[in-house]
Amino acid sequence: MQYHKKYEIEPSFVKDSMADWHATGNGEFIICTHKGTRYFVKRFTFGPRYPSKSLPEVVYNVYLEESQRLENKQKEIRDRFDSKKLTFDKDHIVIEEENFWDDDTNMFVTITQFVEDIYSGEFTSLSQTEFTDLARAMAELIFKAHDAGVTHGDLKEKNFFFQKRGSAITPYLIDFDLSYPSDYGQRTRKDGTPMFGESAPFSEGYESPEIYIYNETADMAAKDPKAITSSTDIYTLAVIFHRMWTGQSPIAIGSSDPLSKAIYDGKQPGIDGKFNFSIGPNNDNRFASLLLWMLSKEPSKRPTAEQVLAVMDDQLDVGDFCDFPGLTSKIDLEPHPIHKNAITILGKDDLKSKDVRSLQKVTRGGQYMYQVKLTDGTELILSVDDMVAKGYAIAKDSSIEDLWENDVAEGYEYLPAADISAKGVAKIERRQVVNRK
Repeated sequence: MQYHKKYEIEPSFVKDSMADWHATGNGEFIICTHKGTRYFVKRFTFGPRYPSKSLPEVVYNVYLEESQRLENKQKEIRDRFDSKKLTFDKDHIVIEEENFWDDDTNMFVTITQFVEDIYSGEFTSLSQTEFTDLARAMAELIFKAHDAGVTHGDLKEKNFFFQKRGSAITPYLIDFDLSYPSDYGQRTRKDGTPMFGESAPFSEGYESPEIYIYNETADMAAKDPKAITSSTDIYTLAVIFHRMWTGQSPIAIGSSDPLSKAIYDGKQPGIDGKFNFSIGPNNDNRFASLLLWMLSKEPSKRPTAEQVLAVMDDQLDVGDFCDFPGLTSKIDLEPHPIHKNAITILGKDDLKSKDVRSLQKVTRGGQYMYQVKLTDGTELILSVDDMVAKGYAIAKDSSIEDLWENDVAEGYEYLPAADISAKGVAKIERRQVVNRK
């Protein structure tokens, strides 16, 4: 049995000589084959339908505009992906291969290639390395979409398919039904209203603060569609990461409201302690710090998908963009060059055992100092001697002998040994000069 005079409907989706459509999200689907390839065929049960010409002209024109807007949007998304030469096999982006209006129901239909060998297990037992690798692969899919100028708009676990072959798990990004060009918030309809209409796309529990406030604002004139950008995907991706590895969404500290509302109201999200580990040795980013950055209230303050990848590749320090007490750890173990013969700074693990969150070289009033931030939020500006006194550094044995009295001209005195060493002096020896005449 064929659908649309082209696709062979698989027997398990045929009942009483008719296509047996199965419910899914905002539509229904069947599985078909064409030229040896399996396809996921979905038609929208919600949203616009192509209008019947039997409708009154005014109603027909309204419905026609809505249906054409959907059709044009999906075509533009497909064209943007095509411009980047993204493919199912190479990039794991499940792009609509075609779409059309169903002859019988006037529903909008999308055709996408079927992902085989889908993994349906859980991810909570993955190791830190395994989960970080999987999360990075998912973030790369979002980067590819954003790089093509497409905002997914409906991210959730179900819109990632995970193909498992052997021990390898490969994510695929699917379901661009509610997606939109990344500049959609800048556009308006013929009547001047936002292209999003009254409600921007979202999945409950995953929506970002700007989506929440847009959809909750009743007055159309008060809505701010320009605030809705690709950054909404970044927020949602953080929620997905948290849910996948812990089995639950982040909660807002001190609030029982949904996360998006609580963050919009100024609350900070609480990240499960499971994420408080270093992604890599170069910048010592905590995965929790990355999630907090992604969950920032303001879209402009969130990382781009490219920056998320850079953090996961240990090429970017979250602490250069935002500061989360107790999580971001930027520790510089090299002293000022002038102090290299005077002190050795403790290793990262030893410093962390002393509640040091970050340590950086600074100058104050022309003096070479050290900025130390503790996990309780305390900030210290320390001299080289203070570093030793606080136990954050060890004074070197620099072969400077004990200094003696009465060996300098009257009115002068030697600097303390540590200060002499700090000036780069490695050794002072006493020598007696004998005048041989």
